[in-house]
Amino acid sequence: MNGGNYAIHPSKNNDINKTNGVTALDIALTQSHVLGKNIFNSPYKLIAADVTGDGKVTALDIVYMKRLILGIDTTFSYGTAKDKRLWSFVDSSYKFADSTNPFHYKDSISYAGLSASKINQTFIGCKLGDVNWDWNPAVARPQINNLNAVELSYSYPSDALPGRTDGLPGRTDGYVHIPVIVKNFKDMLGMQFTISFDPTVMQWQGLGNNPLGIETGTTHAAEGSISFLWVDPKNEIKTLEDGSILTELVFKAINPLNNETLEINGSVTSVVAYDKDYQSHNVVLNRVENIQALQAESWSVSPNPTKDGVIKVQMNLKDNMTVVFRLIDNTGRVLMVKQVEAIKGSNNITLREGNIAGGTYYLQAVGVEGVHQLIINN
Repeated sequence: MNGGNYAIHPSKNNDINKTNGVTALDIALTQSHVLGKNIFNSPYKLIAADVTGDGKVTALDIVYMKRLILGIDTTFSYGTAKDKRLWSFVDSSYKFADSTNPFHYKDSISYAGLSASKINQTFIGCKLGDVNWDWNPAVARPQINNLNAVELSYSYPSDALPGRTDGLPGRTDGYVHIPVIVKNFKDMLGMQFTISFDPTVMQWQGLGNNPLGIETGTTHAAEGSISFLWVDPKNEIKTLEDGSILTELVFKAINPLNNETLEINGSVTSVVAYDKDYQSHNVVLNRVENIQALQAESWSVSPNPTKDGVIKVQMNLKDNMTVVFRLIDNTGRVLMVKQVEAIKGSNNITLREGNIAGGTYYLQAVGVEGVHQLIINN
């Protein structure tokens, strides 16, 4: 109507690929911002990170970003009315008074007494959760590196199957336990993928040994798909020695098993891993007849020199065991003793050495070979 009052308030919630642009890397970058390690340098990144629409970026936003990636949710809810949205829009002519705090920004354009056509009325769209701006309408998944893929391997070990008839022992708990061994997991920041299985034969139960704290989405478990997501909660880079156990998949056999295979795909959560330089890698899953688990026990200290009174140890073990750490000075005097219950596979252990003077020391792990020279900066 000529001379009428109007307002344009765009919205978008109909993405075919709900998680296009939203990955484990966005979780890591948002965690880094929340932890105060690397603050977002753009108001649009802050807007994209605020998936709950409460005008701030918090751990709650990370929770809902994870739920979207894992396929638990298909959209974000915001406001008291719980409106559904996957995008936010900002009037492109809007000037932020404070780029470090863009809330509440101008998300609509109003016209009073409109009597003529308007042109060049545009908005800037922010895909919620996509804080590194890699959403692409033509790409359904990140561009990934296949040459240095993270390789996962699994097999059905002799004790994995309940009620065996081949003379080999079966597990007494009646479940199928499938260890997953990792290769090429070096300086990694995050990882995500979907594993599919035959739901008419096996029923998902959960993760057994899970040293990294991988999260799962079970919304599609009845259909035979489980989504996996890992980002270190402290945004620390992780390396696992080739042959380490990444995790253990636990199923219940509801029908006789007959050479069932597992498949990694992006049916729920897209397949990608990210390293410390934010470079993306493929993740592949292979079945082998006899899985080659870690043969030698090893451990390392990083960083070295230490700082802030914290000693971080990465340890790979062949079995569960009690490890006693002893910190020794140049005279042989024991300054710290710490007992840790470690598990088979990869362990990330944090020791606090207290108020020990700066200098060169030796860290011993009783029960595991090797002593590491350690420089403490206090």
